[in-house]
Amino acid sequence: MMNYEQKLPQVCVLMSTYNGSAFLKQQIESILDQAEVNIKLIIRDDGSTDETINLLEQYIDDDRIIINFGENIGAAKSFYNLLQTENDAEYYAFSDQDDFWKKDKLINAIKALGSDNSNEPKIYASSLSVTDQNLNLISYKPINTKRNDFARILYPGIAGCTIVFNRLFKKMVQRQNIGLLNIIYHDTFVISLAVLSKTFIYYDANSYIMYRQHTNNYLGYSKKISRKVKLGVRYIKEESIKKQLEFIVDNYSQHINHEFQPLIKSVINYETQMSSKLWLIFNLKIVFGDLKLRLLFIIKVILHRL
Repeated sequence: MMNYEQKLPQVCVLMSTYNGSAFLKQQIESILDQAEVNIKLIIRDDGSTDETINLLEQYIDDDRIIINFGENIGAAKSFYNLLQTENDAEYYAFSDQDDFWKKDKLINAIKALGSDNSNEPKIYASSLSVTDQNLNLISYKPINTKRNDFARILYPGIAGCTIVFNRLFKKMVQRQNIGLLNIIYHDTFVISLAVLSKTFIYYDANSYIMYRQHTNNYLGYSKKISRKVKLGVRYIKEESIKKQLEFIVDNYSQHINHEFQPLIKSVINYETQMSSKLWLIFNLKIVFGDLKLRLLFIIKVILHRL
């Protein structure tokens, strides 16, 4: 007779760690404590120099967890490395090292995606509950539902810690041979690929994650004007949208929907063709749903910083 536990959905959680010992144990425990799912947690340490390695070694004998210790290659490459891991789960999820998940985070994502018996790739992302380092609520950060597909390719937003996807999307992402890896972050790459391929995406207005803000956050969210200015300046300075799009075209061209070819052509040629630059600046098909972000994008185009 089949055990009830065997019938639970299988979820493989992918986590990259780097000098995250302060909050890592609490996040690992919140993942292992997820309700109504069978968990496999795969962790790749990205060359930590603090107590993270000692903490991870405490979980070596836990058969729910696989731990790999690697050299420092940065979060984007570390997560992409995890995406290539051979593990045949029904669903996959990204996890930051310093957040805290509510018990029903994964099962709600799975219910939103529907049965994995489907024959199409699916992906899920949700809103965030922004907290301080002690998990006291600061604010609620909703998914921007006004942003359309064209804008999401150019500015996917930060949703990595909420993303869940099914087996077929994982197979789409997996590649045998990859040349130079040019992606902004793991989540921006995944969302961009999902949009470009017309993958089913479920945006959940609810939040099942405590998105912890602390002094060591590499990326973060804040209502402070100074912080928003710094993030805006960094967004303008980063030259990675074009590189990430070229990477997707080079390695996943068979999945790209023809609807986005004019956008791809304009991004790739905007530095040398005025028509492409003007297409990006004035095209009403690109809807950010945020005037400030629209202006920042225009500045990036004018300064050749895509």
